[in-house]
Amino acid sequence: MPSATPPLAGVVEPDVAEVTTLTVAEAAADPADAAVIEMLPVAPDGRELDIDCQLPLRLASAETYAAIRQLAPYGPGFPVPLFLAQGVRVLRCWRSGPEGRTLRLRLRQGASESTALWSRQGARSAELQDIGLVDVVYTLDAYARPEAPTDHFMRVVTLRSAAEPVE
Repeated sequence: MPSATPPLAGVVEPDVAEVTTLTVAEAAADPADAAVIEMLPVAPDGRELDIDCQLPLRLASAETYAAIRQLAPYGPGFPVPLFLAQGVRVLRCWRSGPEGRTLRLRLRQGASESTALWSRQGARSAELQDIGLVDVVYTLDAYARPEAPTDHFMRVVTLRSAAEPVE
């Protein structure tokens, strides 16, 4: 029976030039891609992250979230996809939630803007105020409010200063 939902590839397939797999295994397989290993960020606890693909802010949408959710359920053998957006400007950040433990960020990449949430990082608010450009590793998430539209947002895993903008 055909699915009423559009196929995954039709929703999230950006131009081929925009998609880069940044897994350590693939980078190590080709010495020409050794520089990719240096691009891999690490989580705040120091573990290396396997980035599934670059996904610019303009594609971090409700439609992309819905397509990614079709891959669920996620778990130990099948983690939630991690995305990388490079050359992102932090326009504003502020503490929120109980005791200000959560950090909210307003981000811009090119003409696209998005709001992101970074759990348990509220104390970093001051250091990120004038950080300039960053590379952000994130997942896509949503919050369904009663009797209101669902909020779709980026959930930051980690970020680092970026050398230069990537358009």
